[in-house]
Amino acid sequence: PFANIGEVGFIHAGKQWRTIKLIQGGDWKILDKITVAEPPQVPVRGRININTATKKVLEALPGIDSSLAKAIINYGDSKKGPFNEMGEILEILLMEKLGFNGKDDDEDGYVDEEDETEAIFRSLSNLITTRSNCFTIVSKGEVVRSEEVVAEKKLKVVVDRGTSPLKIKYYRELPED
Repeated sequence: PFANIGEVGFIHAGKQWRTIKLIQGGDWKILDKITVAEPPQVPVRGRININTATKKVLEALPGIDSSLAKAIINYGDSKKGPFNEMGEILEILLMEKLGFNGKDDDEDGYVDEEDETEAIFRSLSNLITTRSNCFTIVSKGEVVRSEEVVAEKKLKVVVDRGTSPLKIKYYRELPED
């Protein structure tokens, strides 16, 4: 069994010395179609959504430095929009920096070999997602009479849409402004 979805890149592709190419070959598109979780129907909790994470949170992930964190955020803010699939993060060129740095990053005696280009992705593939089930909602309602606010209520609620029915995890009335 695979330890994480990033290890799918080790699968033999049916040609001599060829494995699935998650980066150059675009094979990353299969990653959201398969699972390595046991059992597969149980959701995995605690993953970082790369579409909503701050730079500081991204930098806390293995292999992600300031420049790569910035590139991830810029990708999401670009015309391409947010990441739709986890493997799409492999479209960022800096993700393969370990395979082109003149070092033996995986300490197997070989410098800059193909499997090193996917090393960063393998190290964080079981830590990230592009979907969230928990959301924080801040809502403010006002009663206006004759252009004057006569009453208002502000709420902060954390909801979990990963359960059916939707579950309220946190509810708090906030003080008026």
